Amino acid sequence: AVLKSDATDQGDGGKVIVWSADTTKAYGRISAKGGGGSGKGGFVETSGKQSLSVDGIRVNTLGSGGMGKWLLDPASFIVAHVSGGDITDTTINTNLQTTNVVVNAAGDIVFNDDTVAIAFPISYSYGSLTFSAGGDIYLRGSITNDNYAVVPFSSVTLNAGGRIITPPGANLTLGGLYQLDVQVANGKTWDNYGTINVGGMADIDLDTGTPA
Repeated sequence: AVLKSDATDQGDGGKVIVWSADTTKAYGRISAKGGGGSGKGGFVETSGKQSLSVDGIRVNTLGSGGMGKWLLDPASFIVAHVSGGDITDTTINTNLQTTNVVVNAAGDIVFNDDTVAIAFPISYSYGSLTFSAGGDIYLRGSITNDNYAVVPFSSVTLNAGGRIITPPGANLTLGGLYQLDVQVANGKTWDNYGTINVGGMADIDLDTGTPA
């Protein structure tokens, strides 16, 4: 399936919202692109009150005036490398080429094992990544930035109502060839019970402010 709310010659992209009170499964293509002049990218939401499955989806909110946003709004959310989750790292990585990605879960967000690999794409356009949870955020695997294109800077915002946790026995690597800024929002601490490796040009910022 293909859903579009694109601007034509000018203007900003529109909105596309895919929502259900139970389970949402969205695997097609959704676009809310801005116009070719100075239009900004639009807004896409995929939301499931009970569960959300979106692996393989392609979302495009590119715009010459700025990239739009894809909001994922599940009850809880599992990120996997190959299987066993609501989305794979490959789907996140691919969509970062064409949209800012915001995961806003009512409950927990969980990276399910050490093979999960979030990698900002080597592309002339790429978005930011936000994980926001009403509960806890469990991180393991790797988050890297090897993008040399245009502005070699990538950001990940972590905003948890509960705790940010690296579980016992887990390994997490933050790094890459170019700058990776991991921002911990709202004055939260990071509870590390495993191993965190920070290399390359990565850093962790503890922020007392409110994320945008």
